[in-house]
Amino acid sequence: AEAPSHLHLVQIRAGGAIGEHPATSSQLFVIVSGTARVRTNNKVVEVGSGEAVSWDVGEVHQTFALTDVVGLIFEARGDISVAA
Repeated sequence: AEAPSHLHLVQIRAGGAIGEHPATSSQLFVIVSGTARVRTNNKVVEVGSGEAVSWDVGEVHQTFALTDVVGLIFEARGDISVAA
């Protein structure tokens, strides 16, 4: 049987956050609108509309909304490949 995949629509108000947690599956977070700062393993990156970040299983990460953010989080049990 195929491993389940999930797609989540998230909204984070400016100044809000998704608290620090480990990825329980492979994850891809695509910013639809707004700007966020993402911390993964003590590395911080800023991402905006049309950009994405990904995490492997077990990677601890946290997201802070610099502006109101709308995003899509895709979770899968297998690897997530992204072509540019």
